[in-house]
Amino acid sequence: MRGEIEFGVITQSAITFTTLVAAYSLVVTQFQSLSTYAAVASRAHWRRPILHAADRADRERQARETVEAAARDKRALIGDRFRVKA
Repeated sequence: MRGEIEFGVITQSAITFTTLVAAYSLVVTQFQSLSTYAAVASRAHWRRPILHAADRADRERQARETVEAAARDKRALIGDRFRVKA
C-alpha cells in the first residue's frame, strides 16, 4: 500500500456515513411511535383469527337457523295436508 486513494472515495464514504447516522437517528428519535405502531400491528394480527372465528360462528348460526325454519315450515305444510279433520 502506497497510501493512494481514488478520487471521490473519501466523499462517498462521508456521504454513506452521514446517511447511516441519519437513518439511525430517525429510529432513535421515533422509537416510541415505531414501538406503538408495532404493538398495534401485532394486536391486530393476533385479533384477526378471533374475529374470523366469531364471524364464521355467526354465519353457521344463521345457516342453522335458516335450515331449522325451513324444516318447521315443511313440517307445518305436510302436517296440514295429512291432518285428520274432525
